[in-house]
Amino acid sequence: MLHIDGAMRVYLDGQQLNIPQPTLAAAIAEAAERSRVAGRSIVDILADGQRVQSDALDVAKVQELRFITANPGEQVKDACAKAAAALTELAERQQDLAEMIHAGKTQDAFEHLRSILETWQAVRDVADQCGQLLGVDLGQISLPGIDAPRPLEQCAAGLSAALTQIKTGLANEDWSLLSDTIGYDLDALAGNWRVVLEAIGNAAPTLRKGGGAP
Repeated sequence: MLHIDGAMRVYLDGQQLNIPQPTLAAAIAEAAERSRVAGRSIVDILADGQRVQSDALDVAKVQELRFITANPGEQVKDACAKAAAALTELAERQQDLAEMIHAGKTQDAFEHLRSILETWQAVRDVADQCGQLLGVDLGQISLPGIDAPRPLEQCAAGLSAALTQIKTGLANEDWSLLSDTIGYDLDALAGNWRVVLEAIGNAAPTLRKGGGAP
């Protein structure tokens, strides 16, 4: 068990903590519990001003340990805004790729397709991470301003179907199918996902574990 030197100072968002049991585990537990009660989550740990991983921390050499927290709703709103912006740029790239495939430049198109699919994976990851931060199954809730009862679930299903079509087009060298899927289906999905992510970001400050948007 790693013991905290009595001279080491422990802070949570600038407030010094009194750790009754002087161990690293106790400091982390105390900071995590206070963050939970305040409706926040620990996003960073600084040891003498340097960002560290808790499992790599050499407590014996640390004089000051700081825990930094953030409001999950604010984190989600920021992440969704960035993902929505990425989708706006993605829509343009998809149209360029569809035209490239339609023109028969299939060899040149593969690297562009890889990049587009990686962006879609990143968008899906953002949605999953936002749900985890909020403690909410975002696929099962309604969102303000959207008529569909479970818009994120529908967007995810649509994306899965489009990706299956892309795999089929590649396997069969069906360039027409590939071009149409990217130019039409993925284009519509980029718009739908952008709307849904923006709605999640706007609703995030009021979302709570086990519930939907008010």
